[in-house]
Amino acid sequence: SPNDYVSASFPVSVYGRINRLAYLLRLSTSVSTSEDEDAAFFPNDPELQSEAQQLFDQTGVDPVYLGGRGSGTGYSIRAVVEYQLTKQLYMGAEVEIERSDFYEPNRGVMWMRYLFGPTFLPIPYAPEAIKLYSEF
Repeated sequence: SPNDYVSASFPVSVYGRINRLAYLLRLSTSVSTSEDEDAAFFPNDPELQSEAQQLFDQTGVDPVYLGGRGSGTGYSIRAVVEYQLTKQLYMGAEVEIERSDFYEPNRGVMWMRYLFGPTFLPIPYAPEAIKLYSEF
């Protein structure tokens, strides 16, 4: 775990409704920095750490995890639309793209939503995508 960590994010969301179509667009950018201190291989066993240091000339392994400083940037784009086909049937889609160093997932979802009774209310906004079972 880093000893020092600072992160900042700037999200911008736009959502609304046009007749029977609800939409959401979210853009976000972020920046972070972190710093780690050096750490012993065996922090809870001073005797083992001392023995490992004495064996450095034979093994060539320095028994210390070197700390350091790092930084990174990232961004994400998310778009969701949902359309009310009838008073009981909705169709929607979501696309999400995230980018940063060593993390680049893409996600796309399409769904149909059926209400067991008709609704006379306008389509709700911002649209809410169907959640995966693993996200509950």
